[in-house]
Amino acid sequence: MRGIRSHKEAGLVCAESAYDFGNVSSSTAGLEHAFTLKNTTSHTIKITRTLTSCGCTTGILPRTTVAAGESLIFQVKTDWKGRDGRQTALVTLETDDSACHAVSLTVSASITNPVSVWPRVLDFGTLPPGLSMERSFEILPGTSDSPFRIVKVQATNPSIQFINASAPTDLQPSGGARKFTVKVLVPSRRGMVDGQIIITTSVADRPLIVSVVARSTGSITAAPTSVLFNAGDAAAAKTAKVRVHVRTNNHTFKLNAAIHSTTDDAVFSAEEVVSVAEPGGILATVTVHCNGSDHRLHVATLRVGGDADSIDIPLVVTGTKG
Repeated sequence: MRGIRSHKEAGLVCAESAYDFGNVSSSTAGLEHAFTLKNTTSHTIKITRTLTSCGCTTGILPRTTVAAGESLIFQVKTDWKGRDGRQTALVTLETDDSACHAVSLTVSASITNPVSVWPRVLDFGTLPPGLSMERSFEILPGTSDSPFRIVKVQATNPSIQFINASAPTDLQPSGGARKFTVKVLVPSRRGMVDGQIIITTSVADRPLIVSVVARSTGSITAAPTSVLFNAGDAAAAKTAKVRVHVRTNNHTFKLNAAIHSTTDDAVFSAEEVVSVAEPGGILATVTVHCNGSDHRLHVATLRVGGDADSIDIPLVVTGTKG
């Protein structure tokens, strides 16, 4: 346990502004340290507010005023149970003293675990529907001096799939890491896939957690992704074609197109979808017409989709009707 001494200055002074608890087991429920603050001025100082850098840390202030020449014991409590690695928390006391507006105190520790996991997040990025590429995480022996067992590894989302979950689960302290390989089944509908991998061992007092996240592009893509018409230019095109690709092995897939507008006037219209089957999907074309507008700006949405997914394409008309 080590303290770091601050430089001497007038105001509310703490001779030991930082404290290191050293190496601490992750099973330790809480840590406490008492800082002594002294008013080195000739007038009373009022502590107006106490701030902490995280929710795991609190400060106990016995009173809010410190008379000239008096000292105050400020107790800092922090709970890093279940954490891993270097931890630091900052506590700030704000005062009404013009020469010393705030006092900053720091507590820190190196949290040790009998077993740890790395990385703690598997981010697969943005992917098309289907089975993703592989990502892996490792369970590593930490401070445990005896063999231990990986009791259970499970995922909270069925889209998270293990490639080698049946491999041996006993670990020796000097035997190195145990690797797990994971894939994600990315859904056809665009959006987020997330979940957690929960690892239970025979030595850790709480499960190890690996967060998993992936984003689906969806089964439907379109080009262009937006359509702009200029109603004020008589020579400007009043028709646009949107090409849509659907990733599917079902060549009888029914693709629908509809205009969604916030107003009642029929500024836009869409023709029937023309679809052509191709290897790995369907290629479709939607023809959009701009029927003119008396508005300087009109916005609607072309929604193209089926049962599994859909995509929204903004439609905008600017200018006045010619």
